[in-house]
Amino acid sequence: IMTNNPYRIHQQHDFFTHQECKTVKDLLLTHEEDVLKIPHIHKHNGYSGITNKLHVYNWLEHTELRNIFTPKLFSIPLFAEYDSLWVQCWGNILRYGQMIKKHVHREEHERTKQGHQNIVYACSVFVSGKEDHGILINDTHYTNRLGECVVLGEEVPHRVKTYYHKEPRISLAFDIMTKDWTGDMSCIHTPERYVELQNPYI
Repeated sequence: IMTNNPYRIHQQHDFFTHQECKTVKDLLLTHEEDVLKIPHIHKHNGYSGITNKLHVYNWLEHTELRNIFTPKLFSIPLFAEYDSLWVQCWGNILRYGQMIKKHVHREEHERTKQGHQNIVYACSVFVSGKEDHGILINDTHYTNRLGECVVLGEEVPHRVKTYYHKEPRISLAFDIMTKDWTGDMSCIHTPERYVELQNPYI
């Protein structure tokens, strides 16, 4: 069962094949404009583009993506023993001059208030762009590999520095929460944001 380690850093190579990366890339680019039109109240969360829509749209609404993603998720040892998981999934498309600010996915004071029994894991899969641009985790540079999934504990700070390439940097990001997550009961009440996935191997 998932250990309560808010500082974990785990890399899962070949999470997506190159063809699956292309499928995800094409899906995000095709639906980018429609997702950008979705209204929401979180207009000043510091993010731009479709990243800014993470509160109001879950990309796993697309059956094709969900069918690719679900067996991959439960093949990660951290998550393999769970019958089901709550997943918030959003896309990131960074173009020339854009970045993702330094952040964590749940801070220590929130974890203390909400209880230690469950944990949020912050994950991302790099699907397109310049691999050597990378991601900064704890201010350490990690080169992106196409199709690689990076899994971070909730208190691990990370960011993507300003991107200066013609080809967009595209990634699929997701938060993983156990089904009995008590820190945010909105999982149940906001299906536009959270999707419950069943373990296909159990």
